[in-house]
Amino acid sequence: MRRGLALFSAVVALLVAGQVALMFWSRHEATSVESFVAFQVLLLADGTSPYTDLRSYPFSIGAYGPIFFSLSAGLCRLGLPVLLAGRIVSLAALAGILWTSWRLLRMYASHRSAAWTGILLVGSTSIVTFWGATGQVDALAVCLSLLAFYWFSRSRLEHRPKLLWLAGASWIAALLTKQSALAAGIAICWVQWRDNRRRAIAFALLTGAAGLLLAVAVNAATDGCYFSNAFLATINPVTFEKFRQHALAFLVSAIFTLVLAAAGLACAWRGGLHPLYVYLTASMIVLAATAGKVGSALHYQVEALVVVAICAAWSLDRHQFFRAAPVLLGVPLIVQCVFGTMSSMKWLDDRWHREWFLRDMTARLHAYAAPETGRILSIENDASLQLRGRSEADLFVYPLLVNAGLMDPEPIRRDLAAGRFGLVILAEDVFATPKGPPDPELPSLPESNLEEVRRHYRLVAHIPGTNPEGAYLYEPVR
Repeated sequence: MRRGLALFSAVVALLVAGQVALMFWSRHEATSVESFVAFQVLLLADGTSPYTDLRSYPFSIGAYGPIFFSLSAGLCRLGLPVLLAGRIVSLAALAGILWTSWRLLRMYASHRSAAWTGILLVGSTSIVTFWGATGQVDALAVCLSLLAFYWFSRSRLEHRPKLLWLAGASWIAALLTKQSALAAGIAICWVQWRDNRRRAIAFALLTGAAGLLLAVAVNAATDGCYFSNAFLATINPVTFEKFRQHALAFLVSAIFTLVLAAAGLACAWRGGLHPLYVYLTASMIVLAATAGKVGSALHYQVEALVVVAICAAWSLDRHQFFRAAPVLLGVPLIVQCVFGTMSSMKWLDDRWHREWFLRDMTARLHAYAAPETGRILSIENDASLQLRGRSEADLFVYPLLVNAGLMDPEPIRRDLAAGRFGLVILAEDVFATPKGPPDPELPSLPESNLEEVRRHYRLVAHIPGTNPEGAYLYEPVR
């Protein structure tokens, strides 16, 4: 068993090292959201609030809390490129996730190998390691959530109520990183309600009040834009198809860790549901509540995948796997190790090819986007970041918020009518007959803006892009 764990440790270390190497080597986005976040970080690094007025340029939103933005902007001011700055914050958070997973299992499991297996299951989960090397807020939010649960667990097991202050502070920090980081707090309140209802109510009220006061302070400092950006503007439409995609992807990533975690349910029910399984239940509830949003991607699953891996390792420990090695439990563990390795290799390969693809696309765009061309309105966030270092509008959220009445389409319509954009990049041929209803997942412009493109612009090129139909390039008719 020790030799097997050592071999798997070496493989996982190589895969994580591959992600880290790609993180430093790549100059382009790993996901479209990474560029989206980078624009907000650049605003803050330049001394401007990342939470802007929704009815004026730039037509984008600061969709997350201020902590990740602030840390990344601080690194940018030290001279790091914006994408690398965000990735370093996420990498530090990934290290924190692995360390906290180890510490939780050392507290709750009886055998040291359970903690070892837990961090290997977490580290071999491709979704976790990918977003742990990507400049998005998810890894940091999960790290802070796990820390909150860790401090709570120490407080409970060591009978040290004062550690609840650290749990509350970590949870508030997680919420100020990503608003949907609710699972750890729900789990803490749930377990405390069973142990000491008065303490549970006090924890919920005090952390809630402190978090609300901090959020109100941030909102006041941004002239009311924090709430409108991070809360009001992030209420995207929900579709069953999106939920189905998440459910399928989660099962593909975690089917064998789910089997292992389920094997420990009988043990977890003794004396009330075990705190780790309470946390798993809370994380699954939060995932189910948010996964159906239009635009949600696999980064929504990071916390649930981490916690199910921890529960799988705890289940193995409860079944004396590290002493007697029951064959039936060894099968899903081995298969998960092999599958996790293969999946991580595929994600590495995809990231490698995406980088070269974006380098080629940017080279093609240089011919149409010289500095004298002027402003660029683009569905390709990476192109806007590389060519101009700023975004005029995020063309995924912009039409959604225009339809919801939260953004005004007139400023962009007027600038299109006047030909003030030297280059417009869309994912569609606006002069062709539509093949069907618009795809809500496809970035575009509202119809009033598209009409101005038809009137005042001409199609000059069609090149491969990150969207299925490629990128259509339009220049003003002079």
